[in-house]
Amino acid sequence: MRILADNTIPLLDYFFADQADVIALPFQEINPKSLKGVDILLTRSQFKVGPDLLLGSQLKFIGSCVTGTDHLDTEYLKQQSIPFYAAEGCNTQAVVDYILSVVAALMDDKILPHPPFSKEGVLKVGIIGLGRIGSRLKSVFQKLGYELYLYDPFLLDSSLDHFKDLDLITVHTPLTRRGPYPSFHLIDKNLIERQKKHCVLINTARGAVINTADLLQYGKDLILCLDVWENEPNINIELMEKSYIATPHIAGHSVQGKQRGTEYVYQAAAKLFNWPSKSMPQTRKSLGNSTVETWQELVLELMDPRKESERMKASMSNKNALPAVFSELRKTYPQRYELDFVDNIPEIVTRIWNAA
Repeated sequence: MRILADNTIPLLDYFFADQADVIALPFQEINPKSLKGVDILLTRSQFKVGPDLLLGSQLKFIGSCVTGTDHLDTEYLKQQSIPFYAAEGCNTQAVVDYILSVVAALMDDKILPHPPFSKEGVLKVGIIGLGRIGSRLKSVFQKLGYELYLYDPFLLDSSLDHFKDLDLITVHTPLTRRGPYPSFHLIDKNLIERQKKHCVLINTARGAVINTADLLQYGKDLILCLDVWENEPNINIELMEKSYIATPHIAGHSVQGKQRGTEYVYQAAAKLFNWPSKSMPQTRKSLGNSTVETWQELVLELMDPRKESERMKASMSNKNALPAVFSELRKTYPQRYELDFVDNIPEIVTRIWNAA
């Protein structure tokens, strides 16, 4: 059996080398020719999988080591009876950690207030999408004392009409263009103009959930913290430069999130091909003699999104090489450990989840 994989996927040999010959290539080099004689294709989100790629292939399984399926032509795969699997939920904690780091950075910069709040100063926070990430953030934000506004038409009988005069909105919905509640350009002029002048807008879901043209025209006073962009990797430079925090689609790129994605895909393949069960190795980080005393200091020590934003804006000043630079920024993103995999800080971790 032969496996062709994106070479940025971690632990390929650890999970798959005992079961098949593994060939790892940059995703730009994966094409119909390279798929000849391949049984399994393993991908990440930047790689589009559809008829142009797969025509003439003999694939028995496609595994996507990330959350989300908008890069997969799932209808075509079903028509061709090609089994596929996406590692839904693999990066849930990584994205929650990223959101906390953005909130901590905005508190540090005096854009958002520190809790506890006075009755008049309670932050009004909107969460769009109450899946794994949104529901976990709901719990954390409740403990922080925020006044929450929720939208998920599949779980709640609600609309976005009540999203107005908010201090912060965070987006956690998949990108859908069909069905009763498509999320494509869900955030548009109407929602943007209903918010407070300096409302913070965080998007770690998919870029096209926000109408970029509307955001540029009507969201001039918003505080934008964007990790995902329409038409990646050909992103809108004007929007990047306007964003207070701009990162290259790395909210879910923790060490454990990536490893968990490979683990989930392996488990799906193992079930299909009767392979033995395996789990990812436990990789941990120690803060040593760190003197952090608050959850804000902790998450910023693990990952300060302002530093990654500076790196992105400086690297993408050459507008002629944007797609390649965007991809390289993702590939070279520094290792980041999830909170649950950091040693010597049990008391501070407890404070984060209990919002003490």
